Amino acid sequence: MLENIKIPNKSLFRPEEVCELVKLRPYVLRFWESEFPELAPLITESGKKLYEPDHFKVISILKLLLVEHKINLARAKVLLPKILSGEVSLQLAIERAKNQGTKVKRASGHKDKTRAPQLLVAKKKLEQMICSLESIKRSHHWE
Repeated sequence: MLENIKIPNKSLFRPEEVCELVKLRPYVLRFWESEFPELAPLITESGKKLYEPDHFKVISILKLLLVEHKINLARAKVLLPKILSGEVSLQLAIERAKNQGTKVKRASGHKDKTRAPQLLVAKKKLEQMICSLESIKRSHHWE
C-alpha cells in the first residue's frame, strides 16, 4: 500500500503530483474527494487544491478497496472511517466485504439473446419518434 509509494519530503502536494505518485487519473481523485470527506483537500485563497501527506494513506486505502478488490462505493464509505480510526484492520475489512458479497461484478460481455427482439422493437420505435420530431421541426421551421 503506502510502502510502494515514494512520497517526497514535502508538506503540501498539488493534485497533479498526487495523481502521478499514486498512479491515479485526476478525475478519479476528484470523484473520490467528492464522495469521501476524509479526502477533502486544503483550498488556498486562490481556490487551488492542495493535499497533505496524510491524504496518501486515504488514497492508498481507497485504491485498494475500490480498484484492486472491487468493493462497492457504499461499502467503502462505511469501511474507510473504521479503517482510519483503527476500529478494523484493512485486511479484515477487505475479507468482511468480500464475504458479504459487496464486490462489484463486471459485465461478462455475453449478449442476452432473450432480450434482443425487445431491443430491436425499442430501437425501431425510437427511430420512428426521431423521424416524427424531425418532421414537426421542419413544419414549424425550427432549427
